[in-house]
Order: sequence, then C-alpha cells, then structure tokens
Amino acid sequence: MALSLPMVAFGFAALVLLPVAMLVPFRTKLVVKDSGVEVHRQPFYSNPVLIIAVMSGLISAGMITAIALGYWQAWRLVIPAFGGLVLVPLLGVVSFRDRGPLLVRADGVIFGNGARYEFDSAATHFSVLSNGVPAIEFTHTTGEASRRRRVVHRPYNIDFNTMLSTFEQLQASHSHGHRVTPAEIKAMLTVTPPDDVEIGESVQIEVPVEEGSEHR
Repeated sequence: MALSLPMVAFGFAALVLLPVAMLVPFRTKLVVKDSGVEVHRQPFYSNPVLIIAVMSGLISAGMITAIALGYWQAWRLVIPAFGGLVLVPLLGVVSFRDRGPLLVRADGVIFGNGARYEFDSAATHFSVLSNGVPAIEFTHTTGEASRRRRVVHRPYNIDFNTMLSTFEQLQASHSHGHRVTPAEIKAMLTVTPPDDVEIGESVQIEVPVEEGSEHR
C-alpha cells in the first residue's frame, strides 16, 4: 500500500539518512580556554538521535499528506503518523539537552546546557547503562537533590578510561588544593591507555604537557 502513495514512499526514502550518522568519521576536538578545556561533541549530522528525529518527521509528514489527499485506505496510517509526531519532539528534547561542548575545569565540569558539577559538591562514579555502554555519572553531594548527568565517550571520541581517570584526578587534585592548568587537563584527556587496561580500571601514566597549545 505504501508504494502506491507517493508521499509516503518519499517519507520512507528518509531511511537512507540513518547510515549517514554511522559512516561519518569520528573527530576529537579539544579547545583550550583560560577557564579550562572545551571537549566538543561530534557534528550534528553524525548524531543518530537527531537523524532518527528528522527521518521520523519526514515519514510522518508523508503519511499526513497522504491522509489529507484522501489516498485509498490512507486512514490506516493515522496511528503511525501520530506516533511519529510524538517521537520527533521527544528526540528533539534529548538532542537539545545534550547540546554543546563539555567544559572541563580544574574545579568542576560544566555541560553544554549549563548544568554545573563543582568538585567541592559533586562526585563521579563509574556505571554501566542498561545497553551495556560504560558511563561516567555526576551527582551532587550537597544541597537539594538534583538530576544526575551521565557522560559516555562516543559523542566526544575520547577513550572512556581516559575520561574517567581525568575526572578522578581533577577531583583529587582539587581536594588537595592543587590547581591544574588547562594545558594539563588537555594532556590528561589526550592520553592513550595501554591496550590491556580494562574498562573502569585505573593506571598511572606520565604525560607531557604542551603549554600554549589550543587545539588538538
């Protein structure tokens, strides 16, 4: 039936967008600022959540157009069309919430949406999501209960153990009163751990610090 509806067929042609997010090569972009290091996410067109939102929107638009034009038995598309209209804003909210770079500072972490986790009042934990993906969980340890934030390595293309070790080292340094420079933070984030290190396992590695470096 769908093939007999040109607009619906056009909508399903949006399925070709999904491989775009899987084929775009990963990048690692670190920008050194006076206040810390910005860890940038992958480009928007490599975000599978955003691609699925666009794809669902096109498919729903095709279905709604078919219904409005009165194609034969197009009324059967009402439920999937409505489902797509619900899915698009939900996925859009998820993408908007995870927007922007991660600012890693000597005294804490600031997410792209403005959420702040200061090392004086926050803790980091290693966790594994329900889909088996390792994550770093930020929680506030003082004040009112607030929503937890999780960081996974794929959007930033930084080794997971490297990210976890960096946050743990920054928190330890801050508690001991040692001020870590942005150049040192960048050096921590660019470490490649040995191949035999398991996820969540910590090792001690000495790395050179390039003062004045702005990009990787």
